[in-house]
Amino acid sequence: MSKVSASNLSTFDKDFISDSITSNTLELQSLQFSLSRVTNAEWKGQIEMMIAMHSYDLGQAIAVAKKVGISTSPNLTNASVYPESPDYDLGKRTENLVDEYLNPLMNTKGVDFNTLSLDIISDEHVPDVQSELAAERLTQNSEMKAFAKHSADVTELHILLMSDLM
Repeated sequence: MSKVSASNLSTFDKDFISDSITSNTLELQSLQFSLSRVTNAEWKGQIEMMIAMHSYDLGQAIAVAKKVGISTSPNLTNASVYPESPDYDLGKRTENLVDEYLNPLMNTKGVDFNTLSLDIISDEHVPDVQSELAAERLTQNSEMKAFAKHSADVTELHILLMSDLM
């Protein structure tokens, strides 16, 4: 993302980078926690692939954030909802991702962890793809638009793969 600078990013571009850092951090934490606990070999393989993809995207988002002066520290307990995504349009502006996703994943006992982790991680991806599709429409910078499209494509692939396992 060589042409990205603070002067050529809109508010939507900056929001997308910040949200990308947050969503990739959440998903990586969930995936890394699940990796050593799942017993289904196919699900474990998908988790490893998803970790690699989310790590790459997080690295890209952090590099842009550093370049343009955006915080690289996500707040998972007060994460913003991307403008014009369905939750935002319904009046939701922030969410506590720890309470919504991480605590149920890490603290639920007496259930099949393979199924639980698959359900929760799949649920994490749904608002992400909604935000990424909204960002693809709203971002101004062509590189941000391309990154949003890439992110949406990756997230849709993950949802499809997880759906096949379900």
